[in-house]
Amino acid sequence: INYAAGASVTPSGPTWDNWDGVRIVDGNTSTVNHAAEPVTEFGYLIEMPQEVDIDHINIVNRVDGCCPERLTNYRVSILDADGVTPIWSTDVRTDGTNSGVAGVDVINEAMGAGSFSGRFISIDKIPDASQSDYYLQIAEVEVFGHAVPEPAGWWLIMSGLVCGLRRRR
Repeated sequence: INYAAGASVTPSGPTWDNWDGVRIVDGNTSTVNHAAEPVTEFGYLIEMPQEVDIDHINIVNRVDGCCPERLTNYRVSILDADGVTPIWSTDVRTDGTNSGVAGVDVINEAMGAGSFSGRFISIDKIPDASQSDYYLQIAEVEVFGHAVPEPAGWWLIMSGLVCGLRRRR
């Protein structure tokens, strides 16, 4: 299951033609999103509907033949439960390379440090004053893994009963 499909996406600034951020999680690699004008930093905050124990993240470059170099030198972070503080991160393609037309960067736990589980993922251009362009151009973000189960309601009820019985003694 791709847990990013249909997730909420918030771009860090205006996007080209006011495109909705969800274009990067719409399941269609033919759509793309990027900044409205040349920038030195730009990113996306993805909020999945539930916490995921992540196996890997796929970041798909444009498939239309344009501008694969505009997906380079970026950071992928998994954020805490509040969607603010990174609990895992890695820097991708800091050498200026790119995955090519329709290329896929596969991000896995071994590439960074920290907890590879969460609801919030940020993908950000690493700020560099010497690089100004229509960053980050992403066709699709896919997140694969397993949903982290919510505490079962019956378990909470039973634990409350057990605690209540212990108090009666």
